[in-house]
Amino acid sequence: LPDDLMFDILTFVPVNCLINSARYVCKLWAATISSSGFAEAHERRARSKHGLYVESFMSGKSSYFLEFKDDVNGQYERIDLGIPQRMGDII
Repeated sequence: LPDDLMFDILTFVPVNCLINSARYVCKLWAATISSSGFAEAHERRARSKHGLYVESFMSGKSSYFLEFKDDVNGQYERIDLGIPQRMGDII
């Protein structure tokens, strides 16, 4: 894998797994995980909202974001985005 792709993939790995296992895979992974740039990228990814963008055309157009709150129990929060239906609506 290219280094930048490997870097991005590792930012999704939970911290405890990185510390306990992933850093022992190879010297490149250990160096990557130990870098300050990786720590910042991992923290940014952890703070980002995970979810799904949905557009519905059933009864008019509506768009919303389903933010996943609990991966185990499938809990989510629906956030109505209120995106205009036509470009003229924003003028």
